[in-house]
Amino acid sequence: MSDKNIRRAMKKAHDLEKHKLLDKKEVVSVYKEGISLSEKLKKLLRPSWFVKDLDSKKRKK
Repeated sequence: MSDKNIRRAMKKAHDLEKHKLLDKKEVVSVYKEGISLSEKLKKLLRPSWFVKDLDSKKRKK
C-alpha cells in the first residue's frame, strides 16, 4: 500500500469516528418502530391466506 492509500484510509476512519451516538430514547423508538414493522410483515407474509396446498391431499393410485 502506498502512503496515499494509507492517508485516505486514515481520513475515512477519522470521519467514521465523528458519527453521533444515539441517546437511549432514540434507540428505544427505533427498536419499537422495527418491532411494529416486523409484526406487519409477519401478518403480511403468513401464507395461509393466499396459498392453499391442494396437491398434498391427492391420493396416489
